[in-house]
Amino acid sequence: MPFRLQLSHLAGKRVGLFICAGSKEQAPEELRTAFPEDLRNAAVASEVFGDEIYYDKLSLMDKFIMRMVKGKEKSSSGLSLETIEKFAHFMTKGS
Repeated sequence: MPFRLQLSHLAGKRVGLFICAGSKEQAPEELRTAFPEDLRNAAVASEVFGDEIYYDKLSLMDKFIMRMVKGKEKSSSGLSLETIEKFAHFMTKGS
C-alpha cells in the first residue's frame, strides 16, 4: 500500500519521527521535507539525531564523494545520544 494511503492508519497512533543528518544548519529543513506535513503535524515527537560515518565500510566511490563533499577521510560520530534518549523517553512516557 502506498505511503499516502497509510496516513489514515497512522493518524490514530502515537508516532515519533526522526532522521539522521550531518548538517546541523540544514537539519530542520531536511526533517521538514522528509515527512508529509499531515504526518509531521500528527507526530508527538520529531528530532534530528545527527550522523555517524564508518569510513572503513564505505565503497571507494562513497569515500571519494565523502572527501569531495564533506572533506572527511576518517570515521566520525555526530550522533547525539542525549537527543536519542530524550526522544525515546518522550515516546515511552509521553512527557
